[in-house]
Amino acid sequence: MGAKLWQSLIQRLRPLICPFEPLISALPDDGRVLDVGCGTGALILAASVAGKVREALGVDISAEALVQARLTASERLGFSARLTFQQCESPAEIQGQWETVIMVDVLHHVPIKMQEIFWKAAAVRVSSGGRLIYKDMCHRPLWRVGMNRLHDLVVAKQWIREVPLETVKTWASESGFKVVHEQRYTRLWYGHELLILEKCS
Repeated sequence: MGAKLWQSLIQRLRPLICPFEPLISALPDDGRVLDVGCGTGALILAASVAGKVREALGVDISAEALVQARLTASERLGFSARLTFQQCESPAEIQGQWETVIMVDVLHHVPIKMQEIFWKAAAVRVSSGGRLIYKDMCHRPLWRVGMNRLHDLVVAKQWIREVPLETVKTWASESGFKVVHEQRYTRLWYGHELLILEKCS
């Protein structure tokens, strides 16, 4: 399968694996959004169609995924300056502050020793009073963990290491955030954990 076809397939299947509804509903209306690890841009594109995005920057390490994100943005939304996709390896490379930062199914791909640094680098990009929407794969039960890891072994060719939600909540507290919503849910055999955090003014 060609790279372009593969990225298009990933983009189309993404909402079936990762439920977008609770993520999009957590976004303030018409906001400035930074999507860390946006991949093919499926989430930020869906949020734009739903009228949740005034301006957005999607960043990812994969050049191929970003090509697909830009292509779909131009086809569905026209050539709009409000959506930008940029290649980078770490949130530390990003400039400025954002009303909302999204980090969805990203941290488990980061090497264990770098996970806290990566998370806090994204958290710094949230403006005062802003929101960080964090979702990743579940840490329990073990059979769902196993299915999540098998998925990424096949799709991303990585043996992932998810971070316990309690650990992320500790990092959030250290970074000046409060938890406004916490949710665990499933889709098919995949387990998901969601935190909606607000940065104290």
